[in-house]
Amino acid sequence: FNNNSNAQTDIRQPEEIVDELYELVTFEKEQFLTGEEFTIPDLILSQCAGWALTAKFDLPGGRMGQYLKSLRKRPAAQRAMEVVAAHS
Repeated sequence: FNNNSNAQTDIRQPEEIVDELYELVTFEKEQFLTGEEFTIPDLILSQCAGWALTAKFDLPGGRMGQYLKSLRKRPAAQRAMEVVAAHS
């Protein structure tokens, strides 16, 4: 912790940081985190997004929010949500 009043601070909105991290992981032309195919990291983030929504958190905006929403719209994700809802 630097208590120096001359220290510069970089205060950014969480969405800006998330978008910056997203750009480091993927290229805009690719649909998923590691490329053009759905992989385990995509599945994990999709599950985390579902937990966040269940806990009444908003998904981030920007490209990351669009990416997370697109994962939840996948046919397999829709079927999984239907099974969970039927057994709840």
